[in-house]
Order: sequence, then structure tokens, then C-alpha cells
Amino acid sequence: MNLIKNLKKFKTLSFISLIIIITTYIIVFSYTNFKCKNLDYAIKKYSTSGIFNKYKLYSLEDFNIKFSDGNICIAEVNGIEGKSPYKTTTYNLHLVKHKSGKWKLSEISPNNN
Repeated sequence: MNLIKNLKKFKTLSFISLIIIITTYIIVFSYTNFKCKNLDYAIKKYSTSGIFNKYKLYSLEDFNIKFSDGNICIAEVNGIEGKSPYKTTTYNLHLVKHKSGKWKLSEISPNNN
């Protein structure tokens, strides 16, 4: 009898935890999508975050928008590398604006200068 009550409590707690995790993920995802409509925020986010971003910067010191026509943006970012030896480096970001108004990273590459 006690085992059945514990199992029901565990299932209920697991279900509530799952709902909280899913709700939190949706809120964070929606917030990020909303904030990425701002070009400055998108440049900072895409240059300093991302699990699979091999050009991720530890900190962004400066960025300069080289070209933007409202739908395409080319920006040069300067900052400290996320990997040792933590030297200052410069990358070029190519961003594209989607129909929803969100800026999305299309390409990031090291600056050849």
C-alpha cells in the first residue's frame, strides 16, 4: 500500500517537473527570439554563445557593422577567444533577417586581415 502511494507521488512529481521544464524552455526560447529582433543583441548573442560554435568568444570587446541593408548584415566582431590561450581575435559575422524579423546567423569566419 505504501509502495503504491510512493509510486503515485513519484509519477505526479515527475509530471509536474516535466511541465515546469518544458514551460521554462518555451519562455526562454520565446524571449531569445524576441530579443534577436534587435541587431545589436543578435550580434552579441551569436558571437559569445552556442554549444557548437567553434568561433565562440569569451567576451566581446567591440563590434562594427560593415554592411546592412535591413535584410542582410555583415559585422566584424573583436573579442577574447573562448579557448586557451585567450588571445584577442576578430571574426566576420553574416546575419540574415527572417520574415519574423529575427536576425539569424548564416556564417561566421575568421577575419583574414
